[in-house]
Amino acid sequence: MVFQQFGLLPWRSVRENVGLGLELAGIPKPERAERVDRQLSLVNLSDWAERRVGELSGGMQQRVGLARAFATDAPILLMDEPFSALDPLIRNHLQDELIDLQKTLGRTIIFVS
Repeated sequence: MVFQQFGLLPWRSVRENVGLGLELAGIPKPERAERVDRQLSLVNLSDWAERRVGELSGGMQQRVGLARAFATDAPILLMDEPFSALDPLIRNHLQDELIDLQKTLGRTIIFVS
């Protein structure tokens, strides 16, 4: 699930936030690291992996939320107005990126409003 207010943990790094669901599911650390790296690459945040989420812009934080949701390999992704807190320019850009990700990953995405 991707939330309207991102739902990120500010004391964790980008990498740790993306891997949170995998960590809670008990995925072994090596597999978790591989899956997190793959998702960070998909959302173009590999260079920001060790930063705290508070250092990122709103659009980048939302991409962290997307990467976290995609990392779990869930067949359906629920999005609770994920772009409503963003300015229109960033919102349009992220909507385009999400469409590209959906085509690449072939996941069902449901928007909740």
